[in-house]
Amino acid sequence: MGNEKNDSEAVESCGKIPINDHVHRPSHRSNDESRLSPNGYDVRVHNHAQKILVVEDDDVLRELTAECLASLPSVQVAECSNADDALLMLSDGFAPDLVFTDVHMPGKLDGLDLAIEIWNRWPALPVLLTSGEVTPGVEDLPGNTTFLSKPWSISALFGALRARLPGLEEG
Repeated sequence: MGNEKNDSEAVESCGKIPINDHVHRPSHRSNDESRLSPNGYDVRVHNHAQKILVVEDDDVLRELTAECLASLPSVQVAECSNADDALLMLSDGFAPDLVFTDVHMPGKLDGLDLAIEIWNRWPALPVLLTSGEVTPGVEDLPGNTTFLSKPWSISALFGALRARLPGLEEG
């Protein structure tokens, strides 16, 4: 999104997560490729400094968010369609610098449950929680979690990310 030159320079490979129950439409970019990780996830990877895991059940919103984040020159993006798969991915050793998750999703866990699990297991891992349906109070959020209300603008998203990821570069 935005500057096509930065966009095309930023992306080195593209795919989908998880392969077992979610279909991802391939990106329009010619230099994209799909990579299957050893743990069975087909990961959208953009080879840069900071890793962000996007957890969103809405296919279009997840893809748009991933594309937007991938346009940043200092970001790698991985995607999951639900909190259960995100927790499994984290438990399998994927180590993002930040998790950006919606609250309401299908499955055993929702985004708030995921944030709580992350706080319990990986307290240094920041979580950016988002929803257009609920607005949790600061007292309801686990440690190291920030809330961003939907609908958010790209500038609001980038601002929230910069607050959680010092040194984040914009393209």
